Amino acid sequence: MRPTQVAHVVGILASQIARMLALDFSVGLLLFSRTLRRMQRIFREDQTILRHLG
Repeated sequence: MRPTQVAHVVGILASQIARMLALDFSVGLLLFSRTLRRMQRIFREDQTILRHLG
C-alpha cells in the first residue's frame, strides 16, 4: 500500500473509532441514569414504608 492509502485508511478508522466511543459513552450514560432513577424509586418506597412503621 502506498502512504496515501495508509493515511486514508487510518483517517477512516479513526473516525469510526471516535463514533463507537461516543456511542458507548452515550449508552453507558443512559444505563447509569436509569440505574440512579431505580435507586431513587427504591429509596422513596423504603421511606414510605418506614414512615408507616415509625
